Amino acid sequence: MPSTGCNDRHGRGGDCGGSASEVLLNFNSDTDENYLTLNLNIDPATLCPWYDEQLPLPTNSLGLQAVLGVFIHVCQRHRLKSHQLSHAQLRGWPTQNNWEDIGAHVEALQAQLEAIIEDVDESFLPGKTWTDKDEDEDEEANFEGHSRKGSIFWRDVTRSIKKNGLWKTTSTLGHYGELGFAIIHQKFCNLFPPTSFNPDSVLPVMPINFIQLILVPEAVVSLIMEDLALDCEATIRTMWDSAEYGVTMFPDDGADAINAGEQIIMA
Repeated sequence: MPSTGCNDRHGRGGDCGGSASEVLLNFNSDTDENYLTLNLNIDPATLCPWYDEQLPLPTNSLGLQAVLGVFIHVCQRHRLKSHQLSHAQLRGWPTQNNWEDIGAHVEALQAQLEAIIEDVDESFLPGKTWTDKDEDEDEEANFEGHSRKGSIFWRDVTRSIKKNGLWKTTSTLGHYGELGFAIIHQKFCNLFPPTSFNPDSVLPVMPINFIQLILVPEAVVSLIMEDLALDCEATIRTMWDSAEYGVTMFPDDGADAINAGEQIIMA
């Protein structure tokens, strides 16, 4: 059975391997370019260290000063209310998530995710060697019947390892944010304890990384598809577009984290 991220179980699209992989590659390219884009006419000392926006002039008679750990929370609230919230509402991103239902949703995906776990990628087994040619063949392959290689998140991680010797993943959890990651990750650790994995079966990563980089994003794809009634490619784009909003709206900062977004809006 194909993985969640590549076969829309709600019937809103078919194999997502090609188009979504292109989205991943384009995102990697765009991100690298953005990091190298500098405006030489702006003094970096005048920019907010978090959002690269111009700070108020120091001669502002109403200006306040505080250590970074204090004013970053004000910056986040301002950013959310002035930029992200209206954008999120236009895009239909939720201002609250049904956290209580996530566990049941993840459990419903157990069989599909077990297929990804059990479908070992033999090209990374001990004693095997891989080359750039293997990567080219993977890009052109038909992954029908291969649950793990059918996962765009697995291919993203292994492509990075083949190219750079380490993983550089662009996966995010979209509007589920840090809190969503904490909840889903814990659920997976209960369903699939890292110690239950054969370490060789998830090479070239470790079991805990396999859960974080592959299984959790696969579950989020399914959740966002259901939330917003999107096909696979649109879901992948939404995961990235809503990433900053999700981190700000739903941080993992303790027992009161579930209400963090509502508190920011009301403040």
